[in-house]
Amino acid sequence: MAQRITGKLRVIGSWDFSDDTAPGGVTANTGSIDQTINLTAGTSAGQVNRVLARANGFTIAAGGSTTIDLGGTLKDFVGNSNTITKVKMVVLQLDSANLARSVLIGPHTTNGFDSWLGTTDGSVRVKKGGMFALGCTDADGYSANSSTENLLAITNEDTVNPAIYKLIIEGVG
Repeated sequence: MAQRITGKLRVIGSWDFSDDTAPGGVTANTGSIDQTINLTAGTSAGQVNRVLARANGFTIAAGGSTTIDLGGTLKDFVGNSNTITKVKMVVLQLDSANLARSVLIGPHTTNGFDSWLGTTDGSVRVKKGGMFALGCTDADGYSANSSTENLLAITNEDTVNPAIYKLIIEGVG
């Protein structure tokens, strides 16, 4: 059987506000944003054919960092090279049971994967118990050119404790 990769990213944010001290009585407002991205097998819009994931997590030493090379050094679940040139989904979770207080995810200083930021020097801080999610369904995805913008850096900001993070990267290669 040939490899078949699919993915799903769902983010729900909601609020429920009320204020009974407002002039004229109770003021209330509720709402939500519910976005689901379903990715099917393939190489076109809304599709992926490459995945990097580890459910039990990756570990970074205290004060350390790791570089994820989307340009060919990644291996899939059976050990095959796994180049991703169009990223469609990135999810990073730093579990609340973690001892590390936060990690940074962003482009590496050399050949950084930065098309999702629009800048070469930005990063996102993910705190203990938090997550970062990025997704798209268009055919182009977020460009990860294999020689000029393919390196993603993850840095443990805690200088005492190791960070164990869960990561999913899906895309087309």
